[in-house]
Amino acid sequence: MEVPPELQRPNKRIVETEGLPDNDRHDPSNIIFYKGRYYMWCTHHEVTDNQPYDAFMFTRLHLYISSDGLRWKDMGIALDRGG
Repeated sequence: MEVPPELQRPNKRIVETEGLPDNDRHDPSNIIFYKGRYYMWCTHHEVTDNQPYDAFMFTRLHLYISSDGLRWKDMGIALDRGG
């Protein structure tokens, strides 16, 4: 079986997005497509002088929603921190 030329070499594409998590948001989930919308969750580490970065009991889970997979909106806290 011969492999088509377009599959022999990966094509690198840069796609502009808006609203994705940045420096204090981590660990994005798999993206779920359900009823015409994309859903993604990520952790938000609240770092202060009194708490180390790895204090996961102070981590919140945020929900992001997109209708096209390119422009995302932070819907806020989906699961609040412990403690």
